Amino acid sequence: MGRAAAVEEPIGREGGGEAPRSLRMRLRERRQRGIAAGMAGALLAFLALTSVQALGVAPYLPPDELYHVGYAVVVGDGHLPTLTTPVPIGEIPLPPRDGRPRRVYTANHPPLFYLPESVVLRIGPPAVALLAARLLSACFGAAGVLLVAWLALVVVPDRPRVAVAAAWLVALLPAVPHYSAFVYNDGLGFLASTAALVAGAITLRRGPTWWRLLGLSAAAAAAAQTRAPGLALIAVAGTVTAVAVWLHVRRPAARRLLLAAGTGALVGGASLASSIWFYLRNRALYGQLTGARYNQALFGFPAQDHPVRLVASPGYLLRLFDGLWVWTRFPTRQIPVQRSLVLLPRLIALVVLAGLLVAAVRGLRRRGSRPAGASSPARAAPLGEVASWLLLVGWLPLAFLMVAWYDGNGGHTHARYLLPAIGVVSVGAAVGLDALPGARRGRTVLAVSIALLVLTGFAWSRFVAAVARAGVTPGPTPRALAELLRQHGVGQPWLLLAGATLALLAGLGLQQGGLWLLASERPRDPEPSPAGRPALVHGEVRSR
Repeated sequence: MGRAAAVEEPIGREGGGEAPRSLRMRLRERRQRGIAAGMAGALLAFLALTSVQALGVAPYLPPDELYHVGYAVVVGDGHLPTLTTPVPIGEIPLPPRDGRPRRVYTANHPPLFYLPESVVLRIGPPAVALLAARLLSACFGAAGVLLVAWLALVVVPDRPRVAVAAAWLVALLPAVPHYSAFVYNDGLGFLASTAALVAGAITLRRGPTWWRLLGLSAAAAAAAQTRAPGLALIAVAGTVTAVAVWLHVRRPAARRLLLAAGTGALVGGASLASSIWFYLRNRALYGQLTGARYNQALFGFPAQDHPVRLVASPGYLLRLFDGLWVWTRFPTRQIPVQRSLVLLPRLIALVVLAGLLVAAVRGLRRRGSRPAGASSPARAAPLGEVASWLLLVGWLPLAFLMVAWYDGNGGHTHARYLLPAIGVVSVGAAVGLDALPGARRGRTVLAVSIALLVLTGFAWSRFVAAVARAGVTPGPTPRALAELLRQHGVGQPWLLLAGATLALLAGLGLQQGGLWLLASERPRDPEPSPAGRPALVHGEVRSR
């Protein structure tokens, strides 16, 4: 299994050949149970938070939800809307009755998200249909949470605690369950982008096979068919493929370079071919691949051109960071508790940065203590490991630049546009937390999880109170929360809150149980790829 099993090998040999195998199996089963328990807890907590919001927030109270639903309804009728298509109010579940004319101003988004939503929006009575559409969006987000844990297992295979922590961090970050609870395409965008990063990291570390390249191409195509930033992931997928072929295929340099370029072009071209038709349609209709400038003109917003100024502004980055906690968008300064809560996200960020610094110092010390010229035989394809980290580190600023470009050209500052990169943030934060005291027994993750739950509850209650103009409540107390749920159609709010609380407590119990099982895990080098495992590229088998 790894070094943990190898350390026990001499002891096992004294008692016979079966002992080492039995020990390895027990250690592997313990590791698998620990990871499964921790991830199940994160999934349970995420679904509890999204379900409360999906049930408790009034229809179309979240900005833009009505227009995403309108898009899905039009798709269900068999055609794509344009930015000037009227919202089909007569077909919308629980439509607003104010008589205002509306148009589908989300029609510049690709249609992948709206195809399954168009199906569930036809299920049962209107209230059931809208709830089903919201819960489907929540399921996309939940799958994304699992993929974040998988991403951590790929890039940090020797520390399974990092996978559990990463899943919990992304599950409880207020923006992720909040926006996943509504009919928004951000949940599917988060899922598809994270899937592309997982496929890319696996390909870089273990080598390209046809199945891995197919998965990478499909994930990048799904991201591009959901939101415009997915187009950048297509370029990333092609580059990752070329680098993986160069690192893992043994051929003369000239032929290997041609093979890498050709395979990268094949993967990127296949992904692009499946999605470019929609962006060319946007260009034909609106004069731009994304249609953003045309959409802004329809609202009467003046043309802007200051993305460079936004990128260079530390205040802009801080504003996006604050937006990930949702509640900072609302005027709640009169609530005394905010004076403390406003500092909590930044305190968490500082703790994570301190942990990353500790992890970096430890890594440098280990490298410095290694004898000159020595290398670890257990480490397979170290350049592939470095490349997988470069993939994650490079995707994060690229996602930020895309958000700033959109915002600086007349868009709006929405932190949810960072969700395609939020898995990278979660894995990095989990690495930092794992380097801090108390991480081995799960105390660090538990403390941060409780802090995130407090902030999530506050974010949700303030969102409903502020946007619904329900007046200023004394804060996220259970009584105030139950009253808001009752105002928005939940017949038994206390029952819903009790169920969600029990689910969260059960999730935290699974988290701690899983981390306790993993506490015996020792840091070890990743397992080498089996010598007999082939890498298939262009029909040829190459051993690594």
